[in-house]
Amino acid sequence: MNVTAASVTRRILQRCGKAKAVVVVSRNGKPSRVYDLQTYLRRSELTKRTKPWESRRKPPPVNPLGSVKGRVLSSLSRREIYD
Repeated sequence: MNVTAASVTRRILQRCGKAKAVVVVSRNGKPSRVYDLQTYLRRSELTKRTKPWESRRKPPPVNPLGSVKGRVLSSLSRREIYD
């Protein structure tokens, strides 16, 4: 969803034109979402009840093979590799 400043401004003006309280949510310092007050309160209550951050998938492990940190004691020769 690509949000431009013009679309956010248009939504602010539409909602304010209806004489309703408006909540503007910013992301990275720029306004990105516009809600009327009742919708915003309803969404925040739903988020508090469902706690979506608890059910999000955990990131996969960094190394699926489970290698251990260490150093190589000696290099293998070609003959040792194919024996």
